[in-house]
Amino acid sequence: MDLICHMFKPTPDQRLSMADIVNHPWLQGEIASAEDIKKEFAERKAEIAKKQAELKAKQAGVDFVGSDFILVKNMRDFVGSAFILEKTMRDFVESAFILRKTMGDDQDEESKT
Repeated sequence: MDLICHMFKPTPDQRLSMADIVNHPWLQGEIASAEDIKKEFAERKAEIAKKQAELKAKQAGVDFVGSDFILVKNMRDFVGSAFILEKTMRDFVESAFILRKTMGDDQDEESKT
């Protein structure tokens, strides 16, 4: 950043000369190989893709845990539905039991008359 800031100073006498630019530590440092650059960009791309997937999952109501997606919202809906179904089944069985008992009581009364 230091190099770029000094290259773009508004007044020419404050700007770096070509010799200063060429001799700047940033230009004198180690040079990355093509393989190093490819590897660095591949890692950055993978990190961006991971963050985009996490954001997309969060927006879709999915919790992100490590590299595994847990469909929490859908699971909650499923558990809620299962609870309602279980309650409905209990109510049905209870109603059937009451109906059976009532039918049995009616048949008992009919047989008495």
